[in-house]
Amino acid sequence: MRIVMNYGKKGLPIDIPEGIEVDVIRKKDMPVIGEPEEAVRSAIENPVGCDNLQEIIKDGTKICILVCDVTRPVPHGVILPVLILMWTMQRDFISGMSAGALKG
Repeated sequence: MRIVMNYGKKGLPIDIPEGIEVDVIRKKDMPVIGEPEEAVRSAIENPVGCDNLQEIIKDGTKICILVCDVTRPVPHGVILPVLILMWTMQRDFISGMSAGALKG
């Protein structure tokens, strides 16, 4: 029996000898999100099981963004711009508050 594993762009064919019982488990098709940027923004603003960015990032906080390598199907082109924009807006908001506090 020949099965093709989801690997790379073309897949990886594997020949299974006769007499070996094989169960192929595939992930279910996921629904297409109409507005992925909005979904990412909403997930960042309303995380499950932890505080959101406004509660985590304080003035002077350093951050590091880790991304998966090319072997993982992660839509970095959607996630990173939204995340960076939200972090930049949060940083500017905190800096504005700090400057305002110093003046006031």
